[in-house]
Amino acid sequence: MEVSKPFQSYEPPPPQLKPADPVTILVADAAIGIILEELTEVWIEHIGSTAVPGLAGSGIIDLMLISSPDQIEPVQKALDRLGFQQPHPNDPLSSTPLVRVASMPYEGKSYLINLYIVDKDSPRVNQFRTFRDRLRLDPAFRSAYQDLKRSFFARGSLSPSEYTRVKSEFIQRALS
Repeated sequence: MEVSKPFQSYEPPPPQLKPADPVTILVADAAIGIILEELTEVWIEHIGSTAVPGLAGSGIIDLMLISSPDQIEPVQKALDRLGFQQPHPNDPLSSTPLVRVASMPYEGKSYLINLYIVDKDSPRVNQFRTFRDRLRLDPAFRSAYQDLKRSFFARGSLSPSEYTRVKSEFIQRALS
């Protein structure tokens, strides 16, 4: 008999702009709790649009798992046991090292999760935090980011890689 895993398979959705969903914060907290039961030596934070109350976005929950370099491989194996998987080859995240994806059922609905595994000494830790915190604290910046997303979707059907590129350029400018 196969043991049920807390996280399920993940199919990358087409890019879409969804209204803010306050439940994603609860789902992120639940996911973090499940992962920390298995991995007690790491730190996990909720990052990205779903970590910012009131901010529209893709609806995909982004988590950052911070680990020491010697724990990266055991962390990946533990995440695989929990049901996380490597991104689908068509997913723009497939070219990003140390990313795992999954879906998580919560109150009858399935939520998608992107989990970034980051070395504790990497500058990416502060970059993720800085961007999230600036979105939370700076209404003009939050509005500019949301306007960028709205303008992207107003143009019509664009590829997931194009969406990722547009967002990445904005984030890089914001962090420089």
